[in-house]
Amino acid sequence: MPYRIKKPHRLPAEFRRIALEQVQRGIRELDDPSLDEADQVHQVRKRCKKVRGLVRLFRETNPARYRQENDWFRDTARPLSALRDAEVLQASYDKIMEAFTDALQRQAFGSIRRRLTDDRKRLREEQTDLPARLAEARQRLVTAAERIEDWSLAGQGFSLLQGYQRTYGRARDAWQTTHQQPTAEAFHEWRKRVKYHWYQTRLLQGAWSPVLHARRQELGELADALGLEHDFAVLGQAITARPQAYGEPREVQLFLAAVAKRRQELQDRVAGRGRRLFAEKADPHRRRVKQYWQAWRAERG
Repeated sequence: MPYRIKKPHRLPAEFRRIALEQVQRGIRELDDPSLDEADQVHQVRKRCKKVRGLVRLFRETNPARYRQENDWFRDTARPLSALRDAEVLQASYDKIMEAFTDALQRQAFGSIRRRLTDDRKRLREEQTDLPARLAEARQRLVTAAERIEDWSLAGQGFSLLQGYQRTYGRARDAWQTTHQQPTAEAFHEWRKRVKYHWYQTRLLQGAWSPVLHARRQELGELADALGLEHDFAVLGQAITARPQAYGEPREVQLFLAAVAKRRQELQDRVAGRGRRLFAEKADPHRRRVKQYWQAWRAERG
């Protein structure tokens, strides 16, 4: 079933169902021989983030349960991040070259691509314990599945969704921070908060699908753009940290200028979308979504 609440009058059961589906999918993906290790890493991280988005909904009414599960899924995904980072650096280089295909000659920047490829290969070779890390992640998912089936959640009705306001409010605050301090760290923080708000909008979409589906799509595009901005920032930082390893100074500086230009284009693109998506303050936004929810619940008896 989709990552979405289907029966608003049975929220605790729906939370258990959705969390369990994500965990079981993660286990199946780790057992799937058609997926390579990089794909399995990506899928485990995605499943963990979705569960963390879910448990943030009931963090206000069930703080102990929220902390346990949020920490558990965070620590399940964390040991798998290094391989993903190396893969992203190489992919980000290719996206820069695609964006400036008429302005940049690939041959001139071949040394940068080769270094990134060598770094990725070396990291893969060094990570001889990756199969063990994936096995540990699988076991943690199995343990989590057993625990999820016994979740007992306090609260009822929209009170179980109080965390939605905090998630939205933190995303809105992070958006405002990017205007005051447009640093790589600020945009990265906004990206994280947008992702959680996006997950929760997906979960609540049934409350008024035409409206919240449109919001979900806008948030997804915003999250993707912020993700690219972050990946390019990381790529620029990696090259700036040791430019001599990537080639001749002139070519390296030209490439870094292209990275900076692409980041600025993305920052300009997300500015308008963020202004619209986070125009409302947190409390009126929560009240509006609560009204959608209550109307939906009344329709279903």
